[in-house]
Amino acid sequence: MNVRRKRLLATIVIGLLLPTAAHADRWEDLQRAAKSAYRQGDYNGAVINMRAALEEAERFDPEDPRLTVTLNNLAGLYWDRGNYGAAEPLYERSLAIREKALDPDHPDVAQSLENYAALMRKTGHDDEAVKLERRAATIRKKRH
Repeated sequence: MNVRRKRLLATIVIGLLLPTAAHADRWEDLQRAAKSAYRQGDYNGAVINMRAALEEAERFDPEDPRLTVTLNNLAGLYWDRGNYGAAEPLYERSLAIREKALDPDHPDVAQSLENYAALMRKTGHDDEAVKLERRAATIRKKRH
């Protein structure tokens, strides 16, 4: 490969990686800002920053763990304020991504099952909660 082609290829590769790195940095900054706002009692600021972090995470690979972390964090913020209807699809989506991306017996799948089960229990869907909790317990037993 001649020098000109190597430079062009390097430029293309760097051009493809830089936006991803910029999104990763912005995602981290937004996560930190959301956590800081939450610690200071600024719930609205926490939600705004976490929603923006979710927008950044949506630009990563669909199975990127940062996406599930963000979904869970945003769902947790909604849960904290009793907005269970907004939390549920986020927990569902996080679980679906983890089930697809990870080993079915992975601890992160168990964590998503437990989060979703707790929400189901809180909203009076005890039968569904029991199923999710049993599945999470089975995963936890296999891992120990």
